[in-house]
Amino acid sequence: MKIKLNPAGRVSQAGLMLLGALAGWAIFLWSPYHLIGAVSKTSAVFIGTVWVTVMAFALKVADVTEAPNLSPAEHRDLEAKARKAVKTVWLYAAGNVLAAILVLVPSVLVEGKMPVYAFAVAMAGAAVGFSTHSVLAHAYWQEELRRFRSSLRERERVAKAEEALAASVKHSGIGEDVQCQIASKNRSIGWPATGSKH
Repeated sequence: MKIKLNPAGRVSQAGLMLLGALAGWAIFLWSPYHLIGAVSKTSAVFIGTVWVTVMAFALKVADVTEAPNLSPAEHRDLEAKARKAVKTVWLYAAGNVLAAILVLVPSVLVEGKMPVYAFAVAMAGAAVGFSTHSVLAHAYWQEELRRFRSSLRERERVAKAEEALAASVKHSGIGEDVQCQIASKNRSIGWPATGSKH
């Protein structure tokens, strides 16, 4: 049983945050003042949606130990992995809360008619990059969880098929002691006596 919540080797979190920061810098350089505030608000809606999605996934991971047909050792192993996975999901959720705060800073500055600084917009872009990575990580986690549940369902179906086969074998009597079956089917045939005449 594997449940991995590490999308390492996929899209780099730091790379997406850097791209987001560069996009924020570009918006700061070439966009009108009010557009910066509008982009900031729109990004906050995106991050809020990501946060809700990640939080909902934490409940799915927590329920994974309810799976049937687990041995006690598998249950303990899965419980430890699920606990670690839930912590990872909570860290991503907390990161998205921080990202929402960072992305709203330029909007607050625009609304308050205060100067908007380049680093604030770049940080907001990095926050959007983090949330984008959260979406990709969430998709990866969903696929891992789907595969795991599918393997459990396959195992359950195999167990049911084996039980059905065992029941049909028992019902037909094949499962009884083979020697007893052979003895019950044997018939004695009377051989002619040694001194008999034909």
